Amino acid sequence: MTDNLEKLSKIAIVGDVHDQWEPEDEIALKYLGIDLVLFVGDFGNEAVEVV
Repeated sequence: MTDNLEKLSKIAIVGDVHDQWEPEDEIALKYLGIDLVLFVGDFGNEAVEVV
């Protein structure tokens, strides 16, 4: 008999970064065990390095 195990995924939703994304934000997501980050809204006021 095969066990059907469900795997749960953690998803974080981040909106309107606007040049406010910091290295600590990435550290926090890793600490929380986030599997997928969904960025919504406008990302960086034309700041390509943020996007």
